[in-house]
Amino acid sequence: KTPCVIGVLPPSAKAEIKNIAGDQKAPVFEIKKEKTKLEENQNIVLSAINILGLKRKTLKLNLPCRFEVHKIGKKFIIKDGAHNPEAIKELAKIYKNSPYYKNGNTLIFACSADKNYKAMAKILNPIFENIVLTEASKNAVPVKELKKYFPGAAVCADFKEINLKNLQGNVLICGSFYLAGLPIINKKC
Repeated sequence: KTPCVIGVLPPSAKAEIKNIAGDQKAPVFEIKKEKTKLEENQNIVLSAINILGLKRKTLKLNLPCRFEVHKIGKKFIIKDGAHNPEAIKELAKIYKNSPYYKNGNTLIFACSADKNYKAMAKILNPIFENIVLTEASKNAVPVKELKKYFPGAAVCADFKEINLKNLQGNVLICGSFYLAGLPIINKKC
């Protein structure tokens, strides 16, 4: 009888959840499709809060590494764990419609070797004039390999050596939760 809140799902998944919920006498609350997955996810959380009778102010809706924004000096640093083409597409949509997007911004990108970095490069290259490639984990794609798909990018294999002060505009860090989860260094922008 525990309430279940779901977002937009494929019909087969929705049917399976409703079937199980029916067996358990659990009410199902469906969230409508929003412009972005981020908004959908936030609405799922807000619905759960309402069902539980909590006050919204008790909840922080900003999740770490999910369009996490930091203001450092005059720059905005956005960290996002998007690490597959679908998530990168969604991130690009959110980013381009945000107040932080402008020409001349910088992308810092790294990803794991088991991810489709070629497809992610096709999505990200047209958005950024300035790109820095790095490695954030032991199983990261080597920067030399990434460079093949981000031809104009600078490379810095060690993220700790990237000086945010020297980067153009606002900075988006994505491609890996390993990368997005790293502390921001060289903070003096």
